[in-house]
Amino acid sequence: DKLQSTNKHPHNLLERIFLTRFLQNPDGNRKNDPTTSSIIQLHNLLRKEDWSLATEFLQSNPALAQTWHPIDRLYGGRYDGEALPIHAACALRPPSSFIEMLATLYPEGLVEKDKA
Repeated sequence: DKLQSTNKHPHNLLERIFLTRFLQNPDGNRKNDPTTSSIIQLHNLLRKEDWSLATEFLQSNPALAQTWHPIDRLYGGRYDGEALPIHAACALRPPSSFIEMLATLYPEGLVEKDKA
């Protein structure tokens, strides 16, 4: 699974390692939870950098913009934590329109830090 941006610039090794850690599926023990299932769907779209579908998905599920998801091994593997979709999206350098949409859905997310 190659992580490449839509503008065809391949991510370097450090970016790929970061993105692999940052865009993990949430805890597999909660897969039957509808919110967890939705956040997994969202993160699959983010991994694919399918900003158009991710936009449609978030607009039909706006609560996901403020849904924290677990992340293992942040900051060089030293900490477990949580992140919002805006954190994961920014790691992939999305179009500004995508960030604007997330900011509209959850303005507080612009100032939230990941929890590690």
